[in-house]
Amino acid sequence: MNIVVGFVQKIPEERVFGWAESLRKVSDARAVVLCHPVEQYAKLSARYKVELIDCPDLWRDERDGQSICKDRWDVMAREFQNFPDDARVLVTDMTDLVFQRDPFPQLHPEKITVATEGVTFGENGWGMTLTDHHMKHARDLMAGSRMICAGVWAAPVPLAREFCRDVYAEAKSRPGGVDQHCMNLVLYRDYADRAYAVPYSEAWCAHLSLMYQGKPNTGPDNAGNRFEERPVLRNDVMVTERGDDPFAIVHHIWHGRWPGLRVLGGGRT
Repeated sequence: MNIVVGFVQKIPEERVFGWAESLRKVSDARAVVLCHPVEQYAKLSARYKVELIDCPDLWRDERDGQSICKDRWDVMAREFQNFPDDARVLVTDMTDLVFQRDPFPQLHPEKITVATEGVTFGENGWGMTLTDHHMKHARDLMAGSRMICAGVWAAPVPLAREFCRDVYAEAKSRPGGVDQHCMNLVLYRDYADRAYAVPYSEAWCAHLSLMYQGKPNTGPDNAGNRFEERPVLRNDVMVTERGDDPFAIVHHIWHGRWPGLRVLGGGRT
């Protein structure tokens, strides 16, 4: 069984219709959304065959804008206890992500499947600033490591449970830290032999946070200089620059930054 998991709270359900609509065009996987309150996402459930699980503790600290990013790991560890052991789970952000084709055939059968943001921590100002503030002991380990995005990852359910517990424990121990840094630290320190970063040349997931219209930013972060192959927008589809292969997942499509991007067989984002 293939299961796609998203999480949302305090966001209008229309903001996540693109996630669900694009998923349903490419996959019949079970779709589960951790949310609160469930009544706010009734149309999402009915229109796109999405299961809703009410999680009042998804956002535990109203004063902390990052609370949901950290608390979700604990919630996922708990809810994954109800998922079949032989299932595979794909966890994704929702408001800034679409699917262009079925992502499941490319998952590693035994490991945590991830994708990088095309830059190392040492090359990224945001990455090293937070690392210096919250993970000084791990600076040497992290500086040369490629930044893995916490917004998209997948694993067999038993491994996913274990991973979520460990990331939450790390995040909880570092008040003010960002869950992506905690996830990366856990991956590189404890799961290095159980994780697989899909090369961009295989067109699994394109993280566009440090890129614009297929070109690197002109800022200091050297955006995308560690991509095996750059994602580019061609004929309204995000593809590999040389192979012209559509990415299964496209992430970080904020607020019309990619106005030409469309879901295959459907409308534009």
